[in-house]
Amino acid sequence: MGNNFSKPVRHNVRKQGKKPSQHGTVQKLSREQLIFRIETLREELEENPNLDEKRRVRIQEDMANYSSQLSKF
Repeated sequence: MGNNFSKPVRHNVRKQGKKPSQHGTVQKLSREQLIFRIETLREELEENPNLDEKRRVRIQEDMANYSSQLSKF
């Protein structure tokens, strides 16, 4: 008799083409993802006029970064 398993179980194997998401790394985002993130950050700025300066600057930097990536499409 053969065993009941069609394939051996492989744990902790990275999927091809996928990189682990790490803070500070550049992610390749789709056009739609970039647009969504820009809109989300813009809404956060508009809905929260009392954000601290560090957060406001970070949002503006992120928006500029996403806009730059979007312009490459």
